[in-house]
Amino acid sequence: MGAPPGTWKRPAGARIHQKETPLHIASATFLRHALPPPCRFLHVPNEDDGMLSKEQRSKRIAMGMWPGAADLLIMMPKARGGWIELKTKTGPQQDNQIEFERAAQLLGWPYEICRSVEEVAATAERWIAPLGLKLRARIT
Repeated sequence: MGAPPGTWKRPAGARIHQKETPLHIASATFLRHALPPPCRFLHVPNEDDGMLSKEQRSKRIAMGMWPGAADLLIMMPKARGGWIELKTKTGPQQDNQIEFERAAQLLGWPYEICRSVEEVAATAERWIAPLGLKLRARIT
């Protein structure tokens, strides 16, 4: 028998990667304060932590979701950008994340795995420096 109406049961074996959530929030908070105009960033909500039904997953993929796409895109002047994959200290990349990394790099997009806000800050600083830009905030 299925779950009662208005409830949802996680599929057996579904993985929930909530351990990365604090790093996501801290990184987004830092980037909001630190990136200089006109730079921007966005989070790519492509997670499929086992919370989607087969129908929802199929619909999102049909709409362009790429399982494995990096978590953050930093957009910079002169049509430049870079992808950041956020991971816990010991979290490994999944196969689809490795596939995305290879595709991004093949197309000339910078791609970094960051395991702390400090690594996000260093990556952003390294990417914007050649454009003559500096971060507006530092981690203290």
